[in-house]
Amino acid sequence: MLSYVFGASLAASALGGVCFGILSDRYGRKAVLQWTILTYSIGTFLSGLAWNLETLLMFRILTGLGVGGEWATGQTYVG
Repeated sequence: MLSYVFGASLAASALGGVCFGILSDRYGRKAVLQWTILTYSIGTFLSGLAWNLETLLMFRILTGLGVGGEWATGQTYVG
């Protein structure tokens, strides 16, 4: 069951990269980079407070969205 949680987080990171990448083109990379840091920070904090597997799954998806957005937005700065 735990492999579904990790898989969903990884899949959400791909989706987060696309969504936050589009947002960074529209609203600027600096602002969106701050949003992604906030997103994965909140998701990670809530993952530590998860009370069952379903909430852990939901919070890990939120974390994955933020991490994927961080990768997409951060790579443009590195490049």
